[in-house]
Amino acid sequence: MSKCKVLFLGSRDLGYQTLKWLIEDNRFDVVGVCLYPKTGKRFWETDPRELSRQFAIPEKSVEDLEELEFDIGISVNYHKVIKESTLKLAHRGFWNIHHSYNLRLRGRNINTHAILRSSMDNIYYHGTTIHKMVAELDAGPIVASQAIPIYPTDTAYSLFLRLNELALSLFTEWIPRIAFEEVYPYAPPTKGVMMFKVSDLPPRELYPTLTNDEIYDKVRAFDFPDQEPAYFYKGDKKIELVIYKRDKYQKEITIANRKMYTA
Repeated sequence: MSKCKVLFLGSRDLGYQTLKWLIEDNRFDVVGVCLYPKTGKRFWETDPRELSRQFAIPEKSVEDLEELEFDIGISVNYHKVIKESTLKLAHRGFWNIHHSYNLRLRGRNINTHAILRSSMDNIYYHGTTIHKMVAELDAGPIVASQAIPIYPTDTAYSLFLRLNELALSLFTEWIPRIAFEEVYPYAPPTKGVMMFKVSDLPPRELYPTLTNDEIYDKVRAFDFPDQEPAYFYKGDKKIELVIYKRDKYQKEITIANRKMYTA
């Protein structure tokens, strides 16, 4: 069996873990990578660029792939929308990991929206999906999707980390099938689907009109590294809040009858 030639597009810790798995699996040959900018802001500890340098994998621009021979494109936390003409270059298609069960929530900041919408939608679960990429964002046929509960103590970041573990498990199970076997993806549902842009995030300010539960949900939904937390003003002083303590300089504070910490 000949090796499957892979173009990898990605970033963050999950990108590192999945690229490492591909490199170590002798069924695959990673022939190129498209990566997050070197100078870009990052909160993650490991990055695929470390591996591409270690194993001398050529770094490519997603706008210039016509000369590269590859069988499949794999996107894991890639930051750009890929043009339809590029998606046609791989005969086994481009495949993406998106953190949402059955692609119900699409676009940006999905873990935050999953928490903020859980009570109004009566959906206390979230998930991750492997789907074939099409021109429309996060809308392609699904080959695998799995859900996990949104716990009352979850923040956007803790939910993100648990979903990364789930996604890695789905990845190692399904990418070999996609690469070497016949798979039969199903169309994502149309009912209840929501698309979010960056501008769709609600204000982070905690207004006095919010209920205790709404305050708590907003604080945990915006608790994510390198993102502005939820906040309120005490006089002229802006006080930012998170759920979990990160360092010794944070102060414990009780808001909405719940223990939190200044950011």
